[in-house]
Amino acid sequence: MSDDEGVQSGATRKKRGSYSVGRSTRTTIIRGAAQLLSTRGYYGFSLRDLADEIGVSHPTVMYHFPTKDALVLHVIHAFEDAFGIFDVDVVTREGVEGEADQLVLEERGAKVDTMNEWIAAHLRLAAASDNQIMTDLDRVFTVESVNESHPAHDHFSYRVEAMLQLLERLAEKMPDRDPENPVDTRRLVERWYGMVILGGWDGERFDSRELIVKYLAFAVRELHYSAEQLLALGSMIPRKAAAPFQQLLVEYSSSSK
Repeated sequence: MSDDEGVQSGATRKKRGSYSVGRSTRTTIIRGAAQLLSTRGYYGFSLRDLADEIGVSHPTVMYHFPTKDALVLHVIHAFEDAFGIFDVDVVTREGVEGEADQLVLEERGAKVDTMNEWIAAHLRLAAASDNQIMTDLDRVFTVESVNESHPAHDHFSYRVEAMLQLLERLAEKMPDRDPENPVDTRRLVERWYGMVILGGWDGERFDSRELIVKYLAFAVRELHYSAEQLLALGSMIPRKAAAPFQQLLVEYSSSSK
């Protein structure tokens, strides 16, 4: 290798390492923000508080996320990735003349095509290490985003309606659906938010996995799943979600007696 090649290679490695460190710092900031949002809410902390909490400087946070609203959009993106049901991305919208470009959340529709995939997404969440933070975030965002000035307002207004439409569509596609006994999909959505909001109402942190499993036990009954259908669902559950799936089977069996 020539000296020039060696210098070029070294420079490339250094650049790649710097990029890696930058991504790692952004990830740390987003995770820290998700933690604070899930416990304190949007109005309960500042970017300086976040910097102190995760052990970086305030300018470092500001370098990656100049405003708290921009950071919240990235937390919502992480939230939807964890749930695995809706596809969203943070994009830059070009400002009109005289106005600065701005970050916005772009909603791209559902990631799931069948009711089994919808259930499996919840089971994967139940098995994830950050399931508690994500369900806490759902509660906090749902309550706080009623305020139209909240950065999560538009997305969570969209999310509720999109979930209703998605479940309606998935229910129509179920192979064993009974036209004489249609699924009340609104009841499924209402039950989830009722459990999430009431589960943290008294300030005590509910167990996220228990909540998800109990919700799914309710959902599969509302969807008129047979024991055979539920067992068939097991073939599409990843190994890491085996424990919550087994818990769901127990919950379903005990409530069916």
